Amino acid sequence: MLDLPTAGGLASMQWWMLVHEFIFTEWTLTSNVQRTNQGREIEGQAAGRRQFICHGSFPPGVFLFQRTWAQVGVPDKPTLSAWPSPLVPIGGHVTLRCQSHFGFEIFRLFKEDGESQGTIFRHSLDMYPVTMAHAGIYKCQGIAPIVHDGLSEISNPLLIIVTGVYRKPSLSALPAPPINSGEMMTLKCCSDAMFETFIMVVYREDVNEVQMRLAGEPYAGGSQVNISIAPVTAAHAGTYLCYSSSSQHSHVWSHPSDPLDIVISVPDATNSSYHLNVTQGSVMKDYTLENSIRMGMAGVVLLIPLIMLAEAWWNHKEAPQVEMREISARTL
Repeated sequence: MLDLPTAGGLASMQWWMLVHEFIFTEWTLTSNVQRTNQGREIEGQAAGRRQFICHGSFPPGVFLFQRTWAQVGVPDKPTLSAWPSPLVPIGGHVTLRCQSHFGFEIFRLFKEDGESQGTIFRHSLDMYPVTMAHAGIYKCQGIAPIVHDGLSEISNPLLIIVTGVYRKPSLSALPAPPINSGEMMTLKCCSDAMFETFIMVVYREDVNEVQMRLAGEPYAGGSQVNISIAPVTAAHAGTYLCYSSSSQHSHVWSHPSDPLDIVISVPDATNSSYHLNVTQGSVMKDYTLENSIRMGMAGVVLLIPLIMLAEAWWNHKEAPQVEMREISARTL
């Protein structure tokens, strides 16, 4: 009997009945090893997907045979990716890459609609020129030709989008950037043709692209979609693109709209401190002006008695002269 290992564990092969001799054969993806042992147990530490076959015989010539697959280590599901991007302009070029941790060198690619089943390639597959027929969901699987039933698990699905099939829509923001943090922003994507679906793609620094699929609505002989975001924060900053698509061909998109850079204005501590200092300076200037006015008023108050004293002195000085002139006039 063969005891199967757990992932990352030790592979232990044991017979539960005593035999005269057994032959233990191990197949990996690229080679096979055969060992003969008189004992009851063979142990091995290895990572990967391996096929084990045990042949046993009794002295009278009775022959036993057992075959099993054992998975040692991490799962053998390959990874399927698209380079440079799964968004491919029509007539362009894309490379599909299938990678495995266990030495698979040959892979089978198949498509969700079944058209590409049976396509065999080594590590990567180039597709060009890309047409609408290339749009769809793809998966890959590793193949080991020298091992019976040597197939890996199937990869996770990869969606290939073909762009540039329809005219580009227009994209705008209200209010126009830059937008103050905390306000409401409305993005408008519209096309002069009827489309049931619009796709908003957002590229942000150090963040994976974000895609939002939105239902279009009729507008002025065409179609449009409005997205309101409130309150906006610094996280909403980035470059926005808009595509349009038909529900009948959901993996085929229009040309992208012109890119729209959304800039969010966020007040920082430096500006707040600066405004505070300006306010304090204004208050200080107001106090200085008030003090100047007070000093001026005090000066005027002190000046009035001086003027009155000067006028009295002047009148007192002029009085004898006036009297002498009157006496002289009477004498004459």
